[in-house]
Amino acid sequence: GDWVSGTIVEHAVIRDASRGLYIWDTGFYGDEITFENNGTAVELRKARDVYVKNSQFLNNGFGFWSEYQDSVGDPTGDLESIYIWGNRFSDNDTAVDMNINQRSLTNVEIKNNTFLDNSSNGVRIGGGGDGVHANGVYIDGNTFQANGTPINIDRLYSAILDPWSVEITNNIIEGSVSNWMTIGSTQGNAKVLIRDNIIADNAGAFVSTYRNDGVHFEGNAVIRNAGGIRVNA
Repeated sequence: GDWVSGTIVEHAVIRDASRGLYIWDTGFYGDEITFENNGTAVELRKARDVYVKNSQFLNNGFGFWSEYQDSVGDPTGDLESIYIWGNRFSDNDTAVDMNINQRSLTNVEIKNNTFLDNSSNGVRIGGGGDGVHANGVYIDGNTFQANGTPINIDRLYSAILDPWSVEITNNIIEGSVSNWMTIGSTQGNAKVLIRDNIIADNAGAFVSTYRNDGVHFEGNAVIRNAGGIRVNA
């Protein structure tokens, strides 16, 4: 994608804030920013055309975070064309958390990042309530090492794009403390593709728990994990 409009921040340090960067109803371009010791490094409440690349997220509560619903402050909205490229997420609680209830995630790219020692989640998409509308979320080419749960697709409400709502491809997932991937539920026509990942030496398993007819798992190398693949009704 090409950046269109909004604020540009480059070669900066943002630290020791309850909320380091707040993006609402605008675009943003960030390059070589260090986010350190913030409660939330970046909040996305409603945004389009956001690029954050070549940056470091260190010891934050959340790297990226979205409000579940707009009970306080600006109204939540869709997140479209969000590009998280080539960053390092280290020693955060959760590195990327996008859970805007019944809002759309459209063309969200989480690519070529390193996720290291994030205690709860590396990437979490969806969550409580009905979940998000996933219309093209791409988790591709990342390295996950020693995270709690590296990838957590918590709850998807529905989707528009066909065939895949979320694509998890070409990642290296190693040394997780908990389950190495969880799929909470895929409702409506939501579908998840998990393909061509290397998954090795993790403490837990792949767990698919509820209403997940739309999960497709192919071409992955699953090696020396404490748990294999567990699918529940």
